[in-house]
Amino acid sequence: MYKYFLGLKFLLSRKINLLGMFGVLVAVWALITVLSIFKGFIREVNMQVRGAASDLVLIGHKMDRSYEEVEKLLLRDPNVRAVAPRISWFGLLYVRGGMMRGQYVGETEKGSRSTNFFRILGIDYMREKEVSGISHWLSAIPEEQLKVANLQDPFRIEARDLPKRDRGDFGQVPPGLLMSLDRIGNERIFARGRALTIASGRRIRNPETGKIEVQPIKRTFALAGAFHSGHYDFDNGTLLVDIEVLRSIFGHDPEDEDSLDIFNEVAIALHGDQDALGTSRRLNTLLKDHGISGKIFTWQQRQQKLLQAVSHEQGLMKLILFVLMVVASVLIFATLSMMVSEKIHDIGILSALGATRKGVATIFLLCGLTTALVGTVLGCVAGYFSCLYINPVNDYLWTHYGAGLFPPRLFGLEKIPYVLEFSWFLQVSLFALGTAFVFSLLPALRAARYDPVKALRHE
Repeated sequence: MYKYFLGLKFLLSRKINLLGMFGVLVAVWALITVLSIFKGFIREVNMQVRGAASDLVLIGHKMDRSYEEVEKLLLRDPNVRAVAPRISWFGLLYVRGGMMRGQYVGETEKGSRSTNFFRILGIDYMREKEVSGISHWLSAIPEEQLKVANLQDPFRIEARDLPKRDRGDFGQVPPGLLMSLDRIGNERIFARGRALTIASGRRIRNPETGKIEVQPIKRTFALAGAFHSGHYDFDNGTLLVDIEVLRSIFGHDPEDEDSLDIFNEVAIALHGDQDALGTSRRLNTLLKDHGISGKIFTWQQRQQKLLQAVSHEQGLMKLILFVLMVVASVLIFATLSMMVSEKIHDIGILSALGATRKGVATIFLLCGLTTALVGTVLGCVAGYFSCLYINPVNDYLWTHYGAGLFPPRLFGLEKIPYVLEFSWFLQVSLFALGTAFVFSLLPALRAARYDPVKALRHE
């Protein structure tokens, strides 16, 4: 019983032991708080990417086959529920009759939108809504002036939707275009019917020289409305247009019977994504057997670099914070070593009174473990409440002081995400106690090895 009494007495008699406890507290708090937020961020990234992506996607097609032909092949697979054609292109956006490109970029940089370069995605809306959540993206817009006029035909623009100053500029009503609500932001120049110009180019072969040249393309659109998918990268860099508009740009007029219903992507929805990888392999084999270019990927494969990068960052952060835990345990080692050096004479007295080497070692080992245990418990409590109240505190700081822990709408997120897992609390606690045990054992064994006679002589 003396071991526990003396261990507690030695621990409480030296306030410097609080340094080791505080080190463990900070390390445990950091591991729980930072990694819980990181896990929440990873969960949100996966949800964002998954929400804006179809189960499978065919990319890399050379636009040399009819979509109808490919659609029939893909629908042969029993796990394929629906498919939709896409044409993915790129261009520069200019606001007609409004601010110039430099001014637009300067304004949008305030919301981390620093370029007028966009991915132009041509879609068949009636098919697209079967493979993605586009109908929800459109209905989620709260502003009436930015909502599409017709959810069944979102690209349709009526002459009355055009601003008065633009009605006389067009020989006919221009095709509609959808822009993300996040990209529009608070810019007053954007409203339904606003004239927008997209500049791009396409490669053509010069019939005279036989060389490949770039043909500039400039097309006027009217803003038909806004969408919001919740996927930061998709919303920040994508404009949606009717696929027939892009087909006509590439010389395939839907009115011409000889024209192809071209595409360079196909979004594929499955009945169940449990066998997505197996389905992609079957479909790739089927397309290869029929000489159709392109390859089918799952949404995880297509976003592999992003998901791996986030996972690696989490692993690196975990390693750094575990090193912090080791440093905190070194503080316990240092304070215990100082205690042993100061208590050499007391160790000799205990040995003379009959204390065993094991008993002496236990006294100092208990000091280190008690310090670590208190620090671990307090760190777990602090980490739990830090995650629980991080959003109210962050909102308060931004509201009252214009600065906070994290910027508002970080990566398109409304709140700072976090995931509290009991298993992670347990892992951190066991690691903290384990490292503290190892670093406490060394000075405890040193104390137990002292010769009682020499220890009694020590001054």
